[in-house]
Order: sequence, then structure tokens, then C-alpha cells
Amino acid sequence: MKKFLSIFLTVILAVAILTVTAMATTTGITTDSNGIYCSNLLDFNKETNDLWAQYNTETGKWEGKLAWGQYEYQPMGENNKPSSPVLHAYSSYSAHRWSLIEDGEVLHFESTDASIYPGIAFTLDMAQDNVFPIGRETSNPAKAEYAKIRVRNHSVCDQITFGFVLQNTNNGKFVQATITELTEDATGKKYESSGEWQTYTFSMYDVNMNTNYSDLIYDPENEKIDPFSRWGGNLYELLIFPFGYDVTDGSGNYPGAAMDIDYMVVGSRSYVDGYQSALEIKEGNIQSLELVQAPTKNTYRVGEALDLDGLQLKAIYKDGTEETLTTASASVSTFEEVVSSVTLKFGKESVSFPVTVADIEGIEIQKTPDDTVFEVAELADGFVSDGYQIKVKYTDGTSKFSDITPSAENGAELANASFKFVGDFTSAGTKTVTAFYFGKSVTFDITTVQATDVEITASKTYRYNSKPNFDNDFAVTIVFSDGSKVAKADASLELAVASFECDVKTPGTVKAKVVLTNDEYGLSFTKEVDVTVETPTGVEVTKEPKKTEYKPGETFSAAGLQVSLVYADGKKVTVDPADYTTKVNTNSPGNKSVQIRSTVPGLDELFESSKLKTTITVVGATAGTQGTTASTGGTTTTPGGNDGGWVLPVIIVAAILVVGAIGAVVFIVIKKKKN
Repeated sequence: MKKFLSIFLTVILAVAILTVTAMATTTGITTDSNGIYCSNLLDFNKETNDLWAQYNTETGKWEGKLAWGQYEYQPMGENNKPSSPVLHAYSSYSAHRWSLIEDGEVLHFESTDASIYPGIAFTLDMAQDNVFPIGRETSNPAKAEYAKIRVRNHSVCDQITFGFVLQNTNNGKFVQATITELTEDATGKKYESSGEWQTYTFSMYDVNMNTNYSDLIYDPENEKIDPFSRWGGNLYELLIFPFGYDVTDGSGNYPGAAMDIDYMVVGSRSYVDGYQSALEIKEGNIQSLELVQAPTKNTYRVGEALDLDGLQLKAIYKDGTEETLTTASASVSTFEEVVSSVTLKFGKESVSFPVTVADIEGIEIQKTPDDTVFEVAELADGFVSDGYQIKVKYTDGTSKFSDITPSAENGAELANASFKFVGDFTSAGTKTVTAFYFGKSVTFDITTVQATDVEITASKTYRYNSKPNFDNDFAVTIVFSDGSKVAKADASLELAVASFECDVKTPGTVKAKVVLTNDEYGLSFTKEVDVTVETPTGVEVTKEPKKTEYKPGETFSAAGLQVSLVYADGKKVTVDPADYTTKVNTNSPGNKSVQIRSTVPGLDELFESSKLKTTITVVGATAGTQGTTASTGGTTTTPGGNDGGWVLPVIIVAAILVVGAIGAVVFIVIKKKKN
């Protein structure tokens, strides 16, 4: 679950492969007799598809007509509500393909990249001016709770996951508590991968609660449930992850995985139960189905996907009309076992055609990469298989090779993600990996390493009182359990700077102290690093004190005084007033030298050898023993930059008060004796 917020941080998760903003088809948003909002916005049809989609003959792909945010160009229908979807395909996810099939009635999605979890986001209210309250149908007032989706899964992935973006409860952003996985619908029907159309009706609220809602609203620090619900409010977006979300065991998305979506409707239970798409109605009116021409490809190997290119079916309906079909639901989407025929189904009618499928005799490791050493952190999401070449041997004497990478030539044919890699990669050592492919397996060893130490060096020299930046100024190398060393920037392991201390006032070599940690693996490294502080070539007074004339006995004020260190290149750095003191005798008139001494080790000798000083003038008669400086001989020592002029007057006032108090006591005693 930790990847959720990294994946969708703004309007849609970064893991989504495209965004479809759907607004309305023929009916759009309505309310039933109980006031529950109902919508068939996600039922595609050829009458409205051309309002938002267009076919690019140069790229061979369907594209959305409108750019994100072009609300004013969205087709509007009755009551000034959107009348068609508006599709937006982000360029960063262009590797994945979508198209409109079945005469525009079906949205077909195919994954071409195994590195991300593909998803489709449907924005129900692009301009955000409609409300679509969802929650419990049994609440008061009743709210839309149920959804029905009709899908045809052409993959071996048995997961389908949904997400909800709600305007009210999470500020229009996707949050991980809205992730929901459909394992069983409201009728008790289990979700399964099937080449035939399957319809599932479910309570959005229930599947959310059953997946992770309760866990993610629990506050472990206070040991209580967060009272601020992440469920309910106005439905803004529906997100569908066809092959599961955050699936790390190899059973999820893979190149070539495909799914068809006929529709997804939302509303009351009675609304979704009774809903049928135009395609469903047509299938219900089928009277007979004939095979006119079988697909061109009729020989397969276990692991290959069904190819219907060249298929022609003749559909005859109850009203006597006929239609040629080039696709239909199939009994298999990927050949997981040896079969002798494939059955195609349209409505209740079906036809079959023969195929030859060769079984897998075995699999073996054909080639291992040069580097078989992996960081433990590198395998946090499962074994990284890049570079391993697996040979699949078939019973017909043929064989195929696969590099098990998204870019492999045979990736779609061999369904690379059907290779599942199992092993314990949580600690350092020699680990056995088992690769499974359609019931066959092969093992091989890898080495996993964990960080045991870090080496840190400063990459620059500092001057007095500068501010070191650890991330920019220090080079970190991670030392692993096998003795190998990798620069922190190139390693999979992330180390956070827990603390960093570095005093760069003293010239020469000083110690910086840094603590690097990784909480996930319980790692903590405390290091002292040598840092070089450049020695200045001189020191000088660059600004005189504001006050330069005093009366005899008056305390010297260093306010305004500025002392600077001078370096070999002529540049100067101002010394912190707290790092030096001043000393001067103001008892007698005349020009007086103010001695300036540093309190920083290493700079004190420079100040002393430079005989650093400034000059003030004392004007007036020599101060006597009473008053100003009798106890100190007129010598004042103050930290640089501090004004001590108030000290002497305070002493005088205090003395007067003490003398007055003593006189009063003596007077009272004498008077009592006379009485």
C-alpha cells in the first residue's frame, strides 16, 4: 500500500495508462423514483463515440478530440448536461493501446508495458457542476451504491480493481482508502478471467470496506478509527485497473494482457440489475450463428494468445436480419492447456473450430546475465528478471526463447508475465529463485546483498561560518555485505539524513557528524567526516563602531563594529560578533586603542598576530575614584557588537539608593534614642 500516494498524487494515479473522461451516452444521468442518481455514462455506443474520439490514420490509434480542461467544447445535451464522453490520453502512457470495437459498442484495452499498473480513469463530471451522491442505498436520503460492469478478460490475470475519486471527502484526489478489489459480487459470483462476457453487480461501498478501507482509516498512534470518513460524497471519477493494482507476485499486468469493457453503470440496485446495453440486447435476439470462415491461425503452443484474424461469422436474428461478425467471445483467451477446439459464443448461440495446441515439455535457463547480484531493496517488489533468457521446449519438438522483459520480441506470444518468480529476497545471502511457466518450473540461484556500512567524503572546502549542504557537498558510497560499493545515487536503497552537524568556524580539519537511516530495513549509520575549513590570510576592521567619542569612565560600545577575515583570493567574510571581544580603558582623556580578540580556536592567534584594534577618543577630565570606574580602573571588556553604556549609570543609581537607605535607618535609630 505504500506506493499508492506515489502513484496518484494529483487528479489521477501516475500508474494509470490513460484517462477517459466520460459524461453521457443516450440517457446520461437520471434519478429513480427514490431520488437515487443513476448513470449509464460509461456505456459506449457508435452514435456518440465520434463526438469525443477520432481515428488517426498516421499512427493507427484512436485519439481523444479534446485536450484536458476544454470544458467549453464538451458536447452538451438536455438541461445543459454533457451528452458524450471526452477522452484524454496522456502522452507518458502512450505505450498502451485502446480502441473501439464491436461496431463502437466496446472499449478494448491492451497493455504493452509491464513496468506500471495500467488503469483507466472515467471522470463523471468534467466541469464539476453536477452532483452524483454515492453511499448507502439504505441511508436517508438514499444514495447510489451499486455498480455493474460487463467485461471480457483476455488475460490470465484474475484481478480487477476499482478506485473512486470523491469531490467531498478527499478534495477531488485519489486516496488509498478508495482502492477496492472485486473478488465476489453482490450475487455471490466470483470474479474470473474469461474470454466470454461476464457481468458483475457489486456494492461500491462493500467492496471498498472488504478490501482495505477499515485498515487505512485506523490511526495506530491513537489506537482508534479516524472519524473522518473517506467514503461518501459526490462521485467525481471512477478508476478501473483491469489486471489489478499493486500486484507484485507476477500474477498481474503483462504485455499483451487485454480486456474489453462493454459498459459500467452506477445507481440503485434495481437500476443496475435491469440495465442492458445495445450489444446485450442484440445478443439476446440472436437466433442462429454460423461459422463462415475460421481464423487464419490454427496451430498454437501453450502460452500463446488466441488470434481471431480472418474470422467470419454469420449471425441471424429473430427478426430475420443477418450480420457478419469478425469477433466474438471465446472459450479461451490464452492457451493454458492443450485443447482440440475453440468455441466462440454470441449470446446463447455458439460455434467451434479445430485447433492444434502443443504442450510444454519443459523450461530451462538458457542464459544468465553477467550480473546476478541484487540489492535486497532492489527486489522489494519481486524478482527483477532482466537479462535472464528462458528456453521453452514444446512437445512438437519446437522451442522458443524469452528474455522475460517488456521489450522481448516474443513477449506477447509467450505471455511473459505468466512466468512467476518465487523466492525469499528479504535478507542477504544466496537465494534460490523458482520460475514457473504454465505448470512447468526451473530454479536458479542469485545473490542478494544488504548495506553494511557507508563511506562519506566532503567534496569541497569551506570558509568561516559557511552553511554546508549535505546532499550537495558530500559524496556517499554504500558498502554492501559482499564488499561491493555503490554510489548512493546509483543504489536502489534509499538513505535519509536523520541528522547533520558541522561547525566550520575553526580553520583546519574539523569533524562533521551525520546519521543516515532507512527505517524499512532497520538501518542506521553514524559517521564522522573530515571537513576542511580554509585558513584566512588576515583579519581587519571593515567598519568602525558607531560611537567613537566617550567621556572619562564611560563604558565602550562595540555597536556597528565589523570585523572581517581576509582570504588569499582577496575575498572577505564577516566575523560573528559573538566570536570576538573588545577591551579598552576609558578613565583618562585621549586617543584609546580598543583591543579585539577572537574566542574561536585557530582564529585567536590570527587576531593576536594582526594586533587587531580600533581607536576611540576620550574627552574630558580624568575620572576620579568615586563614580565611573573606581573598581575596574576604567578598563572595560565587552563581547564584540554589545553596548555596555548602561552599566555605570545603573551602578551609580544603585549606590545612591543604598546610601539613602542607610541614612534613613541611622536617622530613625537616633530619633528613638532621643525619645
